Amino acid sequence: MKHFVRFLSEHGVTRERPALSPKEAARLELRAAYEDYLRRQRGLSERTIIDSWRFAEQFLDFRFPEGADDLGNISAEGLTFAAKARAASIAPHL
Repeated sequence: MKHFVRFLSEHGVTRERPALSPKEAARLELRAAYEDYLRRQRGLSERTIIDSWRFAEQFLDFRFPEGADDLGNISAEGLTFAAKARAASIAPHL
């Protein structure tokens, strides 16, 4: 597949995607594992899985704005704080 994409890029049909950063690669791997869990273990619908990942990604962006995700540093307090901050940002729009 890489050769085909490179061929298309060389002929001006498309552009090659830049390489993923370590953070992006880790997020992609985490997303795949999380979606697999939600699908296989929880039996959730595709729409719910998409919404669940969207919320999880917002939390990760909030909790780890600069560096790589270090899931070992997530605490119950951090989850509570992020949920309250999100609720506060949504409430004025209601």
